[in-house]
Amino acid sequence: MDDMDVIINAVVNNGEENKEVEYLTNVNIFKNSDNNESVNCSAIMKSVGIERDKQKSLIDKILSVDAQLGFSCRGVSQDMYDYTIYDEYDKDLKEMYVSGYQCCYDYGTGRGSILYHKKNSLLPLYNNFEFMISSGIISYDFIYEDRDSRAKLFSEINVPRSDGSVQKGVIGIDHGLIVRDSKIYVKVFFNNNLKNEMKYNKRSYSNYTDWVEPYTDKCKVIEIQDFLKVNEGFRFDIKIKNPLTENKEIYDNYVKGNEELEKEYKELNYYYSQKVIKFFQEEVIHHFKENAEKICTISVYDVFK
Repeated sequence: MDDMDVIINAVVNNGEENKEVEYLTNVNIFKNSDNNESVNCSAIMKSVGIERDKQKSLIDKILSVDAQLGFSCRGVSQDMYDYTIYDEYDKDLKEMYVSGYQCCYDYGTGRGSILYHKKNSLLPLYNNFEFMISSGIISYDFIYEDRDSRAKLFSEINVPRSDGSVQKGVIGIDHGLIVRDSKIYVKVFFNNNLKNEMKYNKRSYSNYTDWVEPYTDKCKVIEIQDFLKVNEGFRFDIKIKNPLTENKEIYDNYVKGNEELEKEYKELNYYYSQKVIKFFQEEVIHHFKENAEKICTISVYDVFK
C-alpha cells in the first residue's frame, strides 16, 4: 500500500495518444494495490479512456471514489463503494459532499458528492482525508467545528486590495485553506459596493436551517501570512480526529464482530493516519513556524499498525 501513487491532474488515453482532457483537470487517476491504473467510473468516463474496474480493498475504494468526484454523473441509488443498487426511496441511502468541496465544485452539480449506504458511513470520512491531500484543500470543517461560530468569524474579515487599501469581505463557509505551490492561501469574497454588509445570515429552508453568505461579485486568494497581517487574532487550529473512535456507534453496528472487516478498517485507519501526518509534515507545518503558538495548532490522530 505504501507504493500507491496518486496522480493529480489526470492525463488519460483516448485510444490514440495521451492528452489532457479539459474537464478532467480536477480528477485523479490512481494506481491501485495491484499497481494498475484504475478507477471505478461511469460510462462517460470510459468514453475518454478510463476503465471501470471494481476495487477490492477499502483503500482502493476510497481512492476510486476520489477519482470520481470531478464528474457530475452518478449511478441512481447506487452505492459508490460496493456498487449495490438500492430502492431510490431507501432511507439508508445517503449523500455527502466532501469537506471543502466548494473550493473546486459548485453545489448542486453532483461534483464533490458521494452516494453510499448507511453501512458504509465510515468510508466517506476517509474520502475527506483523501480529498484534502489530493486536492490540497484543508477544509474549515477540520478547523472550526461549530458552524455558528464559523459564520460569525468569517463575516466582516479584512481583505487587502492590490492598491494598498483594505475592505470588508467574507470567507466561504464550506471552503478551506488552499495548499498550492509550496504556499497556503485563504480564498475571500467581496464586492466594490462598500455599503453592502459583509455578514452571514441564517436562513430557514423546508427541512433545515443554515448560514447564507452575503452577495459578492469578486473573489481572490491571499497568501496566509498576508491575510494574518490584516486580520490580527485570527487562528487556525486544525484537528484531524480518528473516524473510528469518533463514530463508535457506526463502527459497532456495521464493523465490530466481523473479523475480516475489522482487520480491513484497522489497515485503512492506519494508512490514513500516516498519510495525513506526512501531508502536514511536508506541506503545511513550515508555513506556521513564525509565531506558530499565536496563530495555529495542528493535531492529527496517530494509531499503531
